[in-house]
Amino acid sequence: MTPTKLAGLLPMIQPRQYSISSSSLNSPSSCTITWSLFSTEAPDDESPTLGLASNFLATRQVGDIFKASIRPAQ
Repeated sequence: MTPTKLAGLLPMIQPRQYSISSSSLNSPSSCTITWSLFSTEAPDDESPTLGLASNFLATRQVGDIFKASIRPAQ
């Protein structure tokens, strides 16, 4: 099976929701978010389970660009 076919069989990753932790009054052209890095301990012979979105955010560098959307609070 090709990697493309395998990827087509996997479920879509659901969007993650985060809260903006900065004020548009203080910095109108940028925002920050706050999150927790997720990982679980694993038995000695296994790698720990890492959170998909939290570890993605943890590896971003200043100036990196990624897709996001902003929705009004409900």
